[in-house]
Amino acid sequence: MSNSLLHFITRIRQNHALEHATIHVLSGRQPELRLAGRADHSGFYLIGTADLDAVADAAQTALQRLQAGEARLALHPNCGTNLVTAAGLAGSAAVLAFVGTRNTRERLERLPMLIS
Repeated sequence: MSNSLLHFITRIRQNHALEHATIHVLSGRQPELRLAGRADHSGFYLIGTADLDAVADAAQTALQRLQAGEARLALHPNCGTNLVTAAGLAGSAAVLAFVGTRNTRERLERLPMLIS
């Protein structure tokens, strides 16, 4: 992997972590707040009704807390990337479970293995 590509991916990951941490901080201050975010190599943006000054303050706080070692802030349970990845893996597993079946009866026989 080239250094420029590695730098590009690293920047996206850092910005994604800061996006999550900022949402954590904002949610802690305003639990009723509903936000969505998107990160890329140049930063991140949030979609919602949060005040711009509150977002800037939360982002600064989030950055400080991440740099102080609060790595858990980098993960968010409602992250779309994680949800899509999990759904994709589950769907792939379901498809693979039925490979080689010839009819509905065989698929139904394998269904308990897929569920467990």
